[in-house]
Amino acid sequence: LHSSRCNNWASRKQTKCQLTIVIFHNCYKHPHCTTYYLSFYANSTMDSIMARMLQPIKSIFDNKLVLDDREPAMTFELPGFDGTFGLLMPEGELWLQLGALISLQTGLQCLFGAIIYTLIIKPRKAGSKDRIAPQLLGWGIIFPIAAYASYLTLEVLDVRNKVIKMAAGTFSTVVCFRVIEAMYETPASPAVETSLGHYAAYYSTPVPCIWDAKTMQRVKGAPYQTLKTTLFTLWHFVLVSFTLSFLAHFDYKPFPNDPVELDSTEFSFDLFTPQHLANAYCQILMLYSILFIGFNGSALSPQLQGFATVPIFTNPMLTSRSATEFWTQRWNMMIHALLKHGIFRPLQKCVPLNLAILLTFVASGVFHDYSWSTVFYKFESCGGPDGVEGETCYDIVLGRTTIFFFLTGLLLLLERPFLKLPGVASFAKALPTPIISTLLVLAHAPFAHLYYGAWITGGYVDDFAIGVFHIRKLN
Repeated sequence: LHSSRCNNWASRKQTKCQLTIVIFHNCYKHPHCTTYYLSFYANSTMDSIMARMLQPIKSIFDNKLVLDDREPAMTFELPGFDGTFGLLMPEGELWLQLGALISLQTGLQCLFGAIIYTLIIKPRKAGSKDRIAPQLLGWGIIFPIAAYASYLTLEVLDVRNKVIKMAAGTFSTVVCFRVIEAMYETPASPAVETSLGHYAAYYSTPVPCIWDAKTMQRVKGAPYQTLKTTLFTLWHFVLVSFTLSFLAHFDYKPFPNDPVELDSTEFSFDLFTPQHLANAYCQILMLYSILFIGFNGSALSPQLQGFATVPIFTNPMLTSRSATEFWTQRWNMMIHALLKHGIFRPLQKCVPLNLAILLTFVASGVFHDYSWSTVFYKFESCGGPDGVEGETCYDIVLGRTTIFFFLTGLLLLLERPFLKLPGVASFAKALPTPIISTLLVLAHAPFAHLYYGAWITGGYVDDFAIGVFHIRKLN
C-alpha cells in the first residue's frame, strides 16, 4: 500500500491471526495501511463468521429439487392408453426441506411478536393514548422488513423449488397481518394479548388455534383431531397424486379444444365454453388437494403440541350451500382468519360493511399476488450458464389474482340480492347440497385460471409433483 513490505502482506501464506502480527510489525509507520487492514479484517471476519453460521442451514437446501430425475419403481401398461407407464415414488427431501424452512422462521416470528408486544401492545394496555408511534413503527419499519424478508430468505438460502419458495413467505404473512391487528386492536382473541408469552405463541404459527375466553389459555386438543388431520392429509396426498398424474398426461386440459390459455387475462365468451368449464373444474379439484396438504398439514404442528386448532378446510367442494358459506366457513380458514382480523375488522371501523367485504377480497388478491411473486421469484442466474438445471424461469404477471378476488367479492355481494328474486330461494332449498356446491364452483370456474394458471404454466405444479406419487408415460 505504501511500501513494498506493506504491499506484500496479502501474498503471505499466513492465517489471519498470524497475518495480524506481521501487518503491525511491518506497517506501524504507515497508518493508512493499518487502518485499511483493520477495516478489511473486520469486514472479512464478519463475512466469514456469517458464512460459517449459515453454511449448515444452507446445506439443507443443497438439493434444489427442480429436476425430476426419479426412476420408476415399477412399470406397467394402462388399458386405453398407448405406451408404458412408470410409477414414481415421492421425493421425501422436499417435505423435509419444507418443514425445515417453516421451523427456521418460527423463531423469528416469535421474536417479532415479542417486539410488537413490547412496543405496541404493552404501552396500549398501560393506557397510552399515542396512536401515531404504533402506526409509524408498524407501517414504517416492521411491515416493510417483514415484506422484504421472503425475498431475502430465498437469496440467502438459494431456494429454487417453488413449493418451498412459497413456504418462505410464512414469516412475512404472519408478521404483516398481525402487526396490523396490533395497530388497530383487532386480535383473534383477547387472550393472545394477556401476556408476552401468549403473544409470542400466537406468532409461532399462522394456524388459528382455539383460545378459551375464560381461562385465557389455548384449548387443549383431543388426540382424535390429530389423527383425523393426519388421515385426511394422507388421503389428499394420494388423491392429488392420481389427479395430478391424470391432468399432466393431457397437459392439464383433458377436455380438448379449450380456447382459454391458462396465463391469459382476456375476457370473452370463450370463458363459458363447456370445454373450459370442465377443464377448470378438474384443475380446481387438483388445486384443492394441493392446498389441503399444505395448509391442513401445517395444523399438525400445534396439534402435536397438544393444542386444538380450527379446521382449515371443511369439505367446501361438496357441502357449501352458498358463496358466503364457501368463503367464510369452509375454504382455507387460516387465510380467512388472517384477513378477517388483519383487514376486514380494521376496515369495518371506517367504511360500510359491503365496501369492507369488497376491499377485503381486493386485499386478499394483493396478498396472493405478493405470495406469487415469492413463488416465482427469479434469480439472476436463472436460465443462464450458472443456472440450476431443470429450473423453470417464469415471468409472473402481477394483478391477475387481485382481479380474481375482486370478481369473487362481487359474486359474494350479489348473492344475497340474487337469492331474493322470486322462486330462487325456494328452488335452491330443494336442490341437494352437493349440487349447489358444484354450481358454486362452476360459478368461479370461468375466471379461476387467473388464480392458479401461473401455478401450471410457471412450474409450481411440476415442482410439487416431485413430492408425491406420480404416474408418468415413459419415453
